[in-house]
Amino acid sequence: MKLLSIGCGYIGSVLAEELVNSLDFEELIICDSTKEKIEETAKKLGGKVIPFQLDISKYSNLLAIVDDVDLIIGLAPGRLGFNVMKACVEKKKNLIDLSFMAEDPFLFQDAALKAGVRIIPDCGVAPGLSNMLIGKASSQLDQIEDVIIYVGGLPQDPKPPLNYKVTWCVEDLFEEYTRNAKIVRNGKTAEVEALEGLEEVEFEGFGKFEGFFTDSVRTLHHTIKANNMWEKTLRYPGHVEKIKLIKKLGLLNKKPLKSINISPWKFMSKFWEENLSFFEDKDVLLMRIQVSGKKNSTKIMHTYEVVDYFDEQRNITAMGRSTAYTAFAVIKLMIENKISKKGLIPPEILGMHKKLFQEIQFTLKKRNLEINCKVEEI
Repeated sequence: MKLLSIGCGYIGSVLAEELVNSLDFEELIICDSTKEKIEETAKKLGGKVIPFQLDISKYSNLLAIVDDVDLIIGLAPGRLGFNVMKACVEKKKNLIDLSFMAEDPFLFQDAALKAGVRIIPDCGVAPGLSNMLIGKASSQLDQIEDVIIYVGGLPQDPKPPLNYKVTWCVEDLFEEYTRNAKIVRNGKTAEVEALEGLEEVEFEGFGKFEGFFTDSVRTLHHTIKANNMWEKTLRYPGHVEKIKLIKKLGLLNKKPLKSINISPWKFMSKFWEENLSFFEDKDVLLMRIQVSGKKNSTKIMHTYEVVDYFDEQRNITAMGRSTAYTAFAVIKLMIENKISKKGLIPPEILGMHKKLFQEIQFTLKKRNLEINCKVEEI
């Protein structure tokens, strides 16, 4: 089997290493517009990995590169995710996608079914693993009332002024700060501004954080019926106020400045990437999922918590581990032909399938990514 990774940033390099070390396949092509990234990854991982420099922003290039492979892994920035999905459906190729694209993946439902392919969107940690846990809880309830997601990738030793460390695509991080979020409130879909809905959230052993709305309910709008449903991203207290100031100053505007022909968005993306990575600093991934509902007329709460740390032996961030290993678990199922359903398959559907979820959980546990679950009457 031939695999293709479209995009190869930090998460992509962690995933590529796990694929090479743990699965049997013919070759893995990694393509990106940046030559240095792909060549460094290929050199590290050996002959199975083939670097291919490509401008992935051109649709014709995507059509050409997906033509001769069996399974595509979408790791492009969100702004390119839609075209990656479109190219895979057009060329009748299976796709596991991690892009944070603004468009609704369900636009491809009919076309993917007609093409006879499997498209699994949002296959990271959140959205991704969060969806799977919500799907698992929903399969054990007769009626769902509230679905609440709290998640954050955070530095263990925060440094002012932002108390944040970059651990994933900065462009998509900025999308979290600027893109309106679709949530469910009182049984109705609502659109709220990013960074709003601020509340205090406490994690035992870590202290208090601030949580704010982000656009990660996504496919759950189609698959889960709830009275209230939203995700809030976690940051250290005071972070949101500073990001709001940055936005107010126009530093996240996408329109190029006439005088220098570059947008503040692009400048800030590069600046954050180069100055807020702090590779020597260790991060932690905190996630809490709460799904409440009824079972046999009894009100039940399912609570899942994931706490993951920087891997000091392999120098892998907690965000890299939790995101890449979730995608790896699904890729493993695809390579082993254990996912029979075709069309668009949101990750929560995998969580609803008892055997598939057990395999995903086992794969994560082998990599010391633990999911703690508590079920209680409320």
